[in-house]
Amino acid sequence: SPPQGNCNQIEHFAGLFERFFKQVPLYVYPAFTICSNESITHFYVEAMSVWANATADHICQVMNFERRNKTNPAVMMHDQLVAFWTTANCQDCVDRRNETTEFFTTFDGLDRCIKQEAEQALSPCGPCAESYQQVQTMYEALAKGHKDKLCFDIEDRMNQTRHRWSAEFNCCKNKQHSKRTFIGAATAFCSVPLVFYAVMFFVTRRKEAIEELVAGARRDASGSEEPQAGSSRQGMNGTIVGGIEGEDSDDKPIGRKEIDEEEEEEDFGERKLNNLDVIRENDEPKEGQLLDIVSNTSGSTVDVNLDHSGMKGGDEEDDDVSILGAMKANVVVERNLLD
Repeated sequence: SPPQGNCNQIEHFAGLFERFFKQVPLYVYPAFTICSNESITHFYVEAMSVWANATADHICQVMNFERRNKTNPAVMMHDQLVAFWTTANCQDCVDRRNETTEFFTTFDGLDRCIKQEAEQALSPCGPCAESYQQVQTMYEALAKGHKDKLCFDIEDRMNQTRHRWSAEFNCCKNKQHSKRTFIGAATAFCSVPLVFYAVMFFVTRRKEAIEELVAGARRDASGSEEPQAGSSRQGMNGTIVGGIEGEDSDDKPIGRKEIDEEEEEEDFGERKLNNLDVIRENDEPKEGQLLDIVSNTSGSTVDVNLDHSGMKGGDEEDDDVSILGAMKANVVVERNLLD
């Protein structure tokens, strides 16, 4: 069964949500004031207090929070209110109320000075320079350590003032000149290494070209001296060679024919011994008796005398006689054929 009673806190929260957004300006120019608006801050703080009481109430929990629903109006209003407040970083203005109040007081003085000079068609660069510098210093102090969480009203005021001071009134000439000077100095400083390397490159190339010219001149000079020295050496060598040739001119040159004859004689001397003339005794070579072939005057017979006294024994005498007879017959036949 539904609980007895009603959840009045949710209705109260919905009313505060409506009043909060009625105070939010619809236009962001010339200045968008949210966090520094006392009414907006009051409605937000009160709405968060009512919401805390509603979530703690038993009847409100049963009617609105126990059953999860994506289209719960009370939850959607709460989430939108918190997102808007968090996006503007309004809590920073609340937490540092004194510093924020001092900044806005100084800013209001600068804004009055600029409007006064603009109404008289005068430049605010001179009369309002001190006030502008104070606002700039205070903003840097507030932004230090809170750059991502800086109150939106302070950041918006400073952006608007800088735009008017530099773009509308052109009061940053000195800074522009200093910026140009810095850019020029930085460019010159960065170009020094490039100039240095370029100079070193051309100097090195020039040095290499000079060294090549000197080396070429030395090669040409050494090439012109070598033919003269060669001719003098050639004359000296010619004289010496000529003398040697004159001394050896009386000797007869050795012909190819004489060399061949000497080689034949050496070969003939080496071929005096053959397999018929060598007798081996105990593996030692021993020269035997050569056949003495003597031609008769008639040319019809050939006498063969052979001394085998050191070659054969007495028991083989008959065999030796037969062998000699056969050899003598063969020699006679060959002699007749040759004649």
